[in-house]
Amino acid sequence: MKCPYCGKEMEKGKASCMTLQGFAQIMLSYTSDEELKNKFFKRKTQDTVISPGEEAEAYYCAHCKKIMPVFNL
Repeated sequence: MKCPYCGKEMEKGKASCMTLQGFAQIMLSYTSDEELKNKFFKRKTQDTVISPGEEAEAYYCAHCKKIMPVFNL
């Protein structure tokens, strides 16, 4: 996969979800840029709860130092 920031090849791996305060779950939320422009919007986005220890496919760009996980919602 090519990095969308620099265009270099990214390394494929896994991203792990961890919490720093025990066994709490992590909420992952996505809002489109179009919705953010409106500032006042109805929540019609994708939300999911990720459990600690859950792994997802991920890509890492050594040049940009960015990790891009791929979560199934």
